[in-house]
Amino acid sequence: MQEFFNKLEAFFSFPLYTGLIFALPIYFCAMLYGVEFAVEFFLLSYVVGVAIYSFNRGTDVKEDLLNRHQQNKKAFLCFIVISVLCYVLAVIFGLLDGGFKLVLVLSFPLIMGFFYSKKVGPLPRFKEVLGIKNFVAAFCIAFLGSFMASFMGAVEFGVVVLAFLYVFVQVFIDTVIFDIFDMAGDMRANVITLPLRFGKQKITRFLLLLNSLLLFWFGFCFISGLFTAKYLFIAGFGIFYTYVCIWYFVKCTNKRFLAEIFVDGLWIILAILMWLL
Repeated sequence: MQEFFNKLEAFFSFPLYTGLIFALPIYFCAMLYGVEFAVEFFLLSYVVGVAIYSFNRGTDVKEDLLNRHQQNKKAFLCFIVISVLCYVLAVIFGLLDGGFKLVLVLSFPLIMGFFYSKKVGPLPRFKEVLGIKNFVAAFCIAFLGSFMASFMGAVEFGVVVLAFLYVFVQVFIDTVIFDIFDMAGDMRANVITLPLRFGKQKITRFLLLLNSLLLFWFGFCFISGLFTAKYLFIAGFGIFYTYVCIWYFVKCTNKRFLAEIFVDGLWIILAILMWLL
């Protein structure tokens, strides 16, 4: 039974699942915008997500061997191969589907993902700079989700920025929660994260405050009537869902497997609710 759960946990931390989490904000943003959803853009974003996450796992040997005890050293080469293939596919199909403008949108997260995971010359990896790792991860997913969805129809820039802010805050909180889970391994790997620098208690208060800012976001969007109302209320549900995740998983740091289902799974839940409507 323990072997079954280990395999199940490995699946939820595998790039194919994480790529889905990377791409689902596009569906979320498209529904908020009230535009017709285009599957091809979703698939392109999925491939980009798999490429970025695979490259990070392939270069994260030291940290993963400490934080993920089931990780096999031979798997790191496999992650690099998957990453390169996905990079190539994203560029080729991006050019065929939307031309150079679409490739630019796709390339930005890919480039950021490279500098996130790889040290270039004297520059440190983004993930080794305090707070930058969380900012870059959240920015890439929010940028791709909000701007790729805007290709599906006529959407004002200000509306795209508001959708970007929602996704950015949610993903930023997500990454910091997992940094709390990884505190022991990151300390041994000499990777200084926000929880290690400021302590779990202060970071928890910060996450709660950050999530509370989305309540003002919700109020502004509702009064302004910028988004489709029924989908806006699902976004509001996501705010309260994140409160629960912060409260529970910061206390239960031995529940990483559940966190990978429910914290990362926020976008699956929101997408299902929007689809049902």
